[in-house]
Amino acid sequence: MSTKKIIIVGGIAVFALLGLGFFGLVSFTEKIANSRDCESFNVDHIEVRAKVNIPPVLDADCNYDADKKRKTTVFILNKQVFDIVEYSRLHDFKKTDSIPANFRDFDADGISALKNPKLFLREGKTQTNSYSMLLDTQSGKLWVDLRYFYDENPIR
Repeated sequence: MSTKKIIIVGGIAVFALLGLGFFGLVSFTEKIANSRDCESFNVDHIEVRAKVNIPPVLDADCNYDADKKRKTTVFILNKQVFDIVEYSRLHDFKKTDSIPANFRDFDADGISALKNPKLFLREGKTQTNSYSMLLDTQSGKLWVDLRYFYDENPIR
């Protein structure tokens, strides 16, 4: 086989592999964005939906209610490995003195147990969902409330 043919065949093979890799990456990203359950890609899904980076987590308690099209998660953040005050500033959390009702709705016991909380709120919406995030910089807890505007249809 001549050198020219080897280069052409090699180029086609590399191009095909890059195309397959790109297709795989797109498919994987869509899987994360559409994964509403609490078992796989929970943190990644919330990051995509709420357009935020979730810091290192020690524990999480998640619930997805398909009838309400609502996913709620309580994270216990690892405050030892990141600056929680800087995190709240970087992600546009706003100081709040009150706890919105939707958070009491899914973690009344955890919210009422807070001692001298320092609360910060972040809310927003996209074309596909709304999100509310409540951060207590004192305890290191982060509550996330995602509400979907559509049924189980995938993002495209």
